[in-house]
Amino acid sequence: MQESLYYRAHIANFYTGIADLKEYETSALIRDILSNEFTSSENFTVSSQYPPASESLLWVDYAVRYLEHGTFKIRILLIDEDKRAKRSERFSLKALEKQAREYCVVCLESERDMSWVYSMIAAGAYVRLWKYMCDKK
Repeated sequence: MQESLYYRAHIANFYTGIADLKEYETSALIRDILSNEFTSSENFTVSSQYPPASESLLWVDYAVRYLEHGTFKIRILLIDEDKRAKRSERFSLKALEKQAREYCVVCLESERDMSWVYSMIAAGAYVRLWKYMCDKK
């Protein structure tokens, strides 16, 4: 399944008739990967269209959240933002990274006792992952 999802999201896909890739193909691939890696049996959940903070009007494509050990508090571990990749259209990874970074800032401003969160961007089948850290004084 993941291989098929990968090819459907990849800009150089092998399926005829998919010349104009859609963001939902990227999101389907990322959702499958995240759900397989972060399972509820290990106290994780993958939430789609989730705000980076409870009071935020912004929505990330996916938030991987975890149950904090010894509590009932659920925290964000990873913020994901997806975009389509298209041969005939230039897309900016820097702009996508900036958008994801802004979501990380909102998340960490809301969670005063957290100093980092993982961030991931996906464009087509290309993925970048990093740890966003802020200096809380």
